[in-house]
Order: sequence, then C-alpha cells, then structure tokens
Amino acid sequence: MNPKHQYFKLNEDDILSIISDYLNKQVKFETYNSRLAFVENENNEYRILAAYGELEDKSIDEIDFEVLDKILPFNGQRSTMPKEFLIDITNSEQKAMLQKLIAKLDTEPNE
Repeated sequence: MNPKHQYFKLNEDDILSIISDYLNKQVKFETYNSRLAFVENENNEYRILAAYGELEDKSIDEIDFEVLDKILPFNGQRSTMPKEFLIDITNSEQKAMLQKLIAKLDTEPNE
C-alpha cells in the first residue's frame, strides 16, 4: 500500500451513518424521526433512500422503500447537477484529462 494514501473500507452501517450525518444537516425539523436503507433495483443498481419526519411521526417505519424507489426522482447534489459539469469516464478525452489530474495530484506534496 502507498503510505501517501489513506484507505477506507466501509460496511453498510458505516455508509448509512455517514449519509445520515450529512442529511441530518439538511433536515428542517428541529427534532425528527428518520430511516435510511439500501435498495437494489432490477438492474442490480444500488441506491440509498432516506425518509425524515417529525419526531412523533412513526409512519416512517411503515414506508416501503422499494415502492418509493420506483416513484421518487433522484434529488442528490450530483444527480441534479447539470450534465456539462459531470465527467463521463467512458469519454476518452475526459478520461485522459482526469488521469492527468490524478497523476499530478499523486506527485504533488500533501499540505
């Protein structure tokens, strides 16, 4: 392993906890009840769905995330970003540019 790198290996609970911490800052409820889960679709693609409500709202425990997955559009910062700002790694020009940037970062000293 490269001593200049930091490595992370996260399990499902780690990932959900990180996402929960991030989303908690965006919730407009002073106190809330929440539930997060991984969902897999028919194309074996995974996504995380999260539901937040008032603290007393126990109906969150009854939400069917598989049904919600079929009707809820993506609304994360990356999924709603304009297409011109997204990097397509299947595009050879963009992939080469990204590889050059990574190589440059690997050779620059960390501050």
